[in-house]
Amino acid sequence: MNKTGTITAVGLGPGDSELLTLKGYKALQNADVIFYPASTVSEEGVSSFSLAILDQLQLQVRVEPLHIPMKSNERTRYYKEAFENIKKEYDAGSNVVIVSEGDILFYSTFGYLWNYIQEADLPCTLIPGIPAFIASASMGNLPLVEGSTPLLVIPCPDSFEEISTQITSHHSLVIMKLSKLKDWSTFLGKLEKPFLYVERVGLETQFVTNNASDLAFRRVPYFSLLIIYG
Repeated sequence: MNKTGTITAVGLGPGDSELLTLKGYKALQNADVIFYPASTVSEEGVSSFSLAILDQLQLQVRVEPLHIPMKSNERTRYYKEAFENIKKEYDAGSNVVIVSEGDILFYSTFGYLWNYIQEADLPCTLIPGIPAFIASASMGNLPLVEGSTPLLVIPCPDSFEEISTQITSHHSLVIMKLSKLKDWSTFLGKLEKPFLYVERVGLETQFVTNNASDLAFRRVPYFSLLIIYG
């Protein structure tokens, strides 16, 4: 009788491997193969934030990249190919784990793969992870939200005007993936509300500040976020 495969999705958390949940860690240990998203896969190497987290864990498990470029007009094709690779291992009876940094269903690569898994009616266990903005909030001196304060999250804003329309005294605002805009120092210098800027949270290269002038000559990376408190 053929072995029945399994599929599990694990959120790896924001970058520090010690912020991985115990349930997620056990799933990784029991995997036959772990698939991780990679923005580039070439003879020169692999570029993957998720792989950097997996490397910290030193698991004795086979790992395979899912090549999904961050900027491509053929992202649908890449996701479909990634799913086919996952299904091939599942059909062979493997315990398959798919990982993604942060949480699996919060601005995550896995969210797109999840659609294919559901369409194929494949059983899949979902294990959440700590999102970057939750980990970042723990580094500020203020509660992210409290009482009846709402929270709004926006990704990849196109302009500072767009952000300004979302700033009110009634809610806290989290802005993800800031690299598209420049001159954050000027914008934040005029902001009359407390804020926290964090990049590469959980990694050795982590940077945190609530001082606008610290960003005057700093290149803001993709893995960055801003909390503007309500």
